[in-house]
Amino acid sequence: MVNSPVHPLSEDDIRCLVPHTWHTLLGRFGRLKDIQRFAIPEIARGKSVLINAPTASGKTEALIAPIGERILSARIAAHSTGPALRALLVTPTRALANDLEKRLQHPLAQAALRVAIKTGDSPGFDDDSPPDLLITTPESLDSLEARRPAALREVIAVILDEVQLVRGTARGDQLRCLLSRIDHIAKIPPQRCAATATVVNPEKLMREFLGSDALCIQASCVTGAQRAIDARLAPATHLEQAAAVITGLFDEEPGRKLLVFANTRGEVESLAAILGAVSALSSRVYAHHGSLARGERLRVEQQFKGAPTGVCVATMTLELGIDIGDVDGVVLLSPPPDVASLLQRVGRSNRREDVTRVLGLYAGEIERHRFEHLLACAASGRLFDDFIAFRPTVIAQQALSLILQSTCGWISAGVVHERLPDDAACLWTRSDCHAILNALAENGYVRAVSRDRFVAEVESKILFERGSIHSMIDDVRETEVVDAMTGQSVGRVRFGKTDQARVRAGDEMSLSLGGRKRAITHVRENKVFVRSMAGRDEARFIAREAPRYSAGLAADFAGFLGMRPEEMLIELQTDGSWRLAHFLGSVWGKMLGWVLTAKGYKASRAGPFFVRLNHALPAGRLDIGDEEIASQLVERLVSAERNSLARRLGAGPFREIVPRSIMDRWVRESVSIDEFVIKVRGTHIIEGRLFREES
Repeated sequence: MVNSPVHPLSEDDIRCLVPHTWHTLLGRFGRLKDIQRFAIPEIARGKSVLINAPTASGKTEALIAPIGERILSARIAAHSTGPALRALLVTPTRALANDLEKRLQHPLAQAALRVAIKTGDSPGFDDDSPPDLLITTPESLDSLEARRPAALREVIAVILDEVQLVRGTARGDQLRCLLSRIDHIAKIPPQRCAATATVVNPEKLMREFLGSDALCIQASCVTGAQRAIDARLAPATHLEQAAAVITGLFDEEPGRKLLVFANTRGEVESLAAILGAVSALSSRVYAHHGSLARGERLRVEQQFKGAPTGVCVATMTLELGIDIGDVDGVVLLSPPPDVASLLQRVGRSNRREDVTRVLGLYAGEIERHRFEHLLACAASGRLFDDFIAFRPTVIAQQALSLILQSTCGWISAGVVHERLPDDAACLWTRSDCHAILNALAENGYVRAVSRDRFVAEVESKILFERGSIHSMIDDVRETEVVDAMTGQSVGRVRFGKTDQARVRAGDEMSLSLGGRKRAITHVRENKVFVRSMAGRDEARFIAREAPRYSAGLAADFAGFLGMRPEEMLIELQTDGSWRLAHFLGSVWGKMLGWVLTAKGYKASRAGPFFVRLNHALPAGRLDIGDEEIASQLVERLVSAERNSLARRLGAGPFREIVPRSIMDRWVRESVSIDEFVIKVRGTHIIEGRLFREES
């Protein structure tokens, strides 16, 4: 149940609750934030708590201060046992983990608490002298549980920071399993707390990650929590025009510091390179995204934070609370995928003011309306969920991790099933877990030594040694880029065998990374060596699928545009094709395209709002057969496109290993076939025009 305390404690009362961490984490900032006065007493008494409040509302301190106090109390109670790891702080990204370590290291040291970090960038962990608090990621926590479970025996609290960013993903499903495993490892099930700036359904999030008895401290229980958004929209049909608008902002106010968000890494590189060629900005442009090496990312964060003026172009990597200093304004290069992302991005601007300023750049009428819709949803607090059932691929990954954790060297389907969250254990039976273990055995990962006992085989041991067994992120083939002069890693880019052959043949090639043009000097040991050069070049990155646009958000967008829920609009395009405006979201939009193709319309470019057709649909009710025939058709199409849907739904690794019957069940559960059929069969086609023709 989502609820909040009725009355907050006074500052004096809270100071008595957290005497050791008060000054270092709370007192030095002046008056407590209201959200802190509500949350700290509940967390101090060991309650599992979700803090749902905007960026820069003091969530981190509200969590760390009382849990730090609990750590000190536990240390005193077990003084003879020596140092022990007593709390975990799990973050969705390495960059956020690095930032939290920098923020917490000094204040926690003043309270006699040791903090350390364990991520893929900083993999070390000292068993003999563990920290009191360990900052980590889901992948590194998986590694810790599999390799050093004894180190988690004394853990009394687990904090999940920005948990909304993994919820509904394969990493989120994995994290939920890891929390269940900690309950089995630790002496007593640890307290679980979480912080989120934007969440669609707090009750559901709490049930999934914190348990049914958790408490929600929401921004709605305090005053003035959500800052107003001062938004301005401007057209920018191409990157050069966007760069001109951004340059114009600096001409108006030369001392400005801007954060620009793009939706792809290629856009980040290209825009940063264009801006870097402007003489007034040449030394003040920064690029930040996940393909940059850790050293490069940290350099960008530190330099942009210290710069009095400049522009940083980034993907979602800077949506989170990474400390980049005060930012005067945020620019959005096209609309973000959802309302939560919009709130995260605009929240980075003018943090010390009551109003956050944002400029949205749109490439056409559709994008302008999408901006207007997202802003309207943000103003009214309307968020939209995107349901995905618990992934069976996570069961396969966790089974391998559990085998390697096991002191006896084997696991059973029962052990795997017991480590699943409650709702996942209801969806996937012990027999399903056994079928997944058998599939792993058929693919050489494990071996059955009895009817229900499995041991690790060479393949899983190799993955374990490489550390890749702990990740539910799809393995994307990127090549490491190394500075030929310094030997330092710059980042990773797409660089195939054809590219390597051209370099070896003597062709002059260059790439853009970190907003800089770099000439390729040679390729060795599957690494690309480069040197910096003048000018700019096109970015070279893997084209990644756009984020899913939920059916709920898409339907709300249709209503925002004046369309009725039962309508789809067919439009004739200038090239002679037809465009059907459906507003079903990314997944249902693809399914509609398959259905229309099966009906002879040769649908193409099926996106979250539109699908192209070779000829018009007749006006009137959309005919896809009666309910039974339509359901059979959609079932057949979904089964045939199972792999495509599995990728779109973020199945993660092991999707080719999990038995097809189980993957089919998961896909059908996640796409809600019955709801889709009811929705489409109830649709009426009308002719008209929703937008002006766009290039």
